[in-house]
Amino acid sequence: MWILYVIGGIILFIIFPLLIVQYNVAWFLFKKYFTRNKKENWTREPKIGDAEEEKMYEIGIKEFHDKNASFKEDVKIESGEFSLAGEFYNFGFDRTVIIVAGRSEALTYCYFFAMPYKDLGYNVLAIDNRGHGYSTGKINSLGLDEYKDILNWARFLHDEKKQKSIIGHGVCIGSATILYALIHNKEEGLGVDYFDAIIADGMYVNFAESFKNHGIEKGFKRGLVPKMFFSIMKRKAHVDPYFGPIDCIDKLDKPILFLYGKEDIYSVPEKSIELYEKCATFKKIVWFDKGAHSRLKINDMVKYDREIGEFLNTINKGVVNEKTN
Repeated sequence: MWILYVIGGIILFIIFPLLIVQYNVAWFLFKKYFTRNKKENWTREPKIGDAEEEKMYEIGIKEFHDKNASFKEDVKIESGEFSLAGEFYNFGFDRTVIIVAGRSEALTYCYFFAMPYKDLGYNVLAIDNRGHGYSTGKINSLGLDEYKDILNWARFLHDEKKQKSIIGHGVCIGSATILYALIHNKEEGLGVDYFDAIIADGMYVNFAESFKNHGIEKGFKRGLVPKMFFSIMKRKAHVDPYFGPIDCIDKLDKPILFLYGKEDIYSVPEKSIELYEKCATFKKIVWFDKGAHSRLKINDMVKYDREIGEFLNTINKGVVNEKTN
């Protein structure tokens, strides 16, 4: 009988408190990083505290926004229950790139990636994802629900701005969001087949894999925190973190440019290659020797913009009969 008391004591005073602690950590991560609890979170204000990111904001604001302010039009659309905000830079073309940032970044982050497109013959639509900047919403759903917003932005560009061609440039979750938009549009016949291509910077195979790699970096390789977090995400955001681009990339029928870094510890090279190889459409993959996740361009701006230009030049000429390796 005493053995039962010992086991009960271990469960009550050791295991149960440990589970409570891990659950609280998982809940903290969800509330802090995937929920907009305050208006001052996920705003358009430049991020402070990271030298590379600060430089990205500085360059983007100076070289894109300030130089093209006269072309800017503040725009808004409704997407389901959400009111979404953006900035449309109309350079007089009938083609537009929608730039989609990842979690916690508003449209000012997009300026840095928008710089080459005017010279390439594209207008620019920089958007506040739902829950960011001036857009409404509170929870980040990993692009698995936000893809509807991208389709509505595309419809807006086509119907209201008379754009004949649209491409998507996504960073991290942003690249997955654009992919989901095109896949859902194809499968569900939503009638918004306006996209011509995707530029995917750091697209992961699925969020669960990326989250696991974040955990390894932070030092929690074991424990129930990830599983508890995923459970909370399913319950609160109503999405499955285990579903990702790897599960649907083979359904893509538009050209895609994959941009990856050899130093990326979140979208690791071996998984990135797996994603690339499963993709069955016209594709190209470009590797950068330097640069962490979402930091490829700041480490080689010339190459980054050049590769985009070459890719778009290829598809705009209709040279997509052979897959590019």
